[in-house]
Amino acid sequence: MVTHTFFSCIFSLLALSAKSQNCTSDDPRYENQISVNPDLSFYWTIDDVAKTLDGRLHYSAGEAWLAVGWSADPEGSMIGSEVVLGLPNSNEVSKRVLESYTVQGVKEANQQTLTGTSIVASNGETDMTFVKSLDEPGEIVIDATGINTLVFAVGSSGTLGFHSLFFIENVNLASCESSTVHTDSMNPDAVRIHAILMICAWAYLLPSGIAVAIFKEQIGPRWFYIHQSLQFVAVLMMIIAISIIVNELNRVGLDHMNMNPTTFGIHTILGVEALTAAGVQVVCGVCRPHKSELGKSPTPARKLFDLVHPSMGHLSVILAFFAVLSGIEHAYDFSYIGQKEKYIVALLVPLSLFFLSNVVW
Repeated sequence: MVTHTFFSCIFSLLALSAKSQNCTSDDPRYENQISVNPDLSFYWTIDDVAKTLDGRLHYSAGEAWLAVGWSADPEGSMIGSEVVLGLPNSNEVSKRVLESYTVQGVKEANQQTLTGTSIVASNGETDMTFVKSLDEPGEIVIDATGINTLVFAVGSSGTLGFHSLFFIENVNLASCESSTVHTDSMNPDAVRIHAILMICAWAYLLPSGIAVAIFKEQIGPRWFYIHQSLQFVAVLMMIIAISIIVNELNRVGLDHMNMNPTTFGIHTILGVEALTAAGVQVVCGVCRPHKSELGKSPTPARKLFDLVHPSMGHLSVILAFFAVLSGIEHAYDFSYIGQKEKYIVALLVPLSLFFLSNVVW
């Protein structure tokens, strides 16, 4: 998952609420302070002579990596943002550029010009300091007297990965007035549940239902009820899985039909195609023509059904395989899941047996 993909899947406006804060800092080393949330505070002093920002980011609720940076988009688009990232485990504070919504997309900036850097994680707290020039060639300019779109993130450990907290604020560095652009990220548990339900539906239940239809002569007259029940439960699982992820995407202000390949685009496209094929299957099953009486030739409608129904069933499973596989890769990139191998094995093993049985039969 991650993400995102570090700073997974964040580019839409969720809320906009103005806040006026007292600029008085509780740290005498800094002139200004805002509380991003009860556990995260940002301190700064503008040096008008040196044209620098002396900054401090303090997290009082854990020991984790920290990031604060600037976005060129007032609505908080992450792509292209420039951040100061502190990694306690490697004792490193550096400038990074966010090129995509993945951990791999967090690239070191060409100019490493920060001074006065430190990152300390101890006694359940983390503190990062740095001094950054306001205006550097090729970088986003920090407006010392106006509004800046600031990005804040807190990790779940001291090593770069999924962020447990994420905020985008429009902040006036002179007056401390701020407005929240975005305050949340996707819940990894929702992504995992979505993945597990889809794997169960597409890799176990749906292929089992198809297999029952293929081996109906061996199973006997009850085959149809078993086939129908398995398909019904599979579709129900898909609906639940889709509802969970759409609700989560809506909660954080993201478009669940986003086709952008840098986020969930490929997964979304393949998923829609697989679900469309499954939908055709449901319609075919409900509207199936009756079988011809014993000894009579099938009607043209029945012949068409016998061709389309099994073909669409196999096509939907093939599309779903690539949809789920791409979803696993996205979830791993965004750091929503830690080990993608177990998900891939859970997907591959039953589907391999299913297609092998089709070939042998």
